[in-house]
Amino acid sequence: FQQDAILARHAGETGVARENCILLEDGDVLELDEKGARTGEQVVAGRVLVDHTREGEVGLEVLRDRSHLSNDGFVVAVIAIHAQTGAITSGPDLVTRGVLRGEDDLELLGGGGGGGGGGLKAIAPESRADLLEVEDEVRRLLKRFFSKTRGRRPLIVPHVFEL
Repeated sequence: FQQDAILARHAGETGVARENCILLEDGDVLELDEKGARTGEQVVAGRVLVDHTREGEVGLEVLRDRSHLSNDGFVVAVIAIHAQTGAITSGPDLVTRGVLRGEDDLELLGGGGGGGGGGLKAIAPESRADLLEVEDEVRRLLKRFFSKTRGRRPLIVPHVFEL
């Protein structure tokens, strides 16, 4: 109400009579006819965010995902597993965006065993045949690592494939 009074006072300072001022907010409808101006029924209104690559507005779920990614970043872990033996033949190689902040973090990640290699060796080679199980373990290890060392929860996307 204080803001209404301030706006009405400013309008009065410009020469508009206070009774001729109508303060509208989002969703208010101003009806004009030969009798004058008045507020009408309200309509649903609010912020509409438009993504230039799509038509229409961006949904709340997309905005929440974008906010999460901008705050915590993401990590892609790439691991190759031998098809017959279950041995890790390559990786885990990590690609990060918005998570690590420089050389110190790279050393911490490399030296801390957080890349998932140490924990993956604990999985029996027979279990490594199930790529979904390996992906779940990589996701769990990396979530724990980034939570403990950085207090962050990046989106973790493991990519495990057989050679």
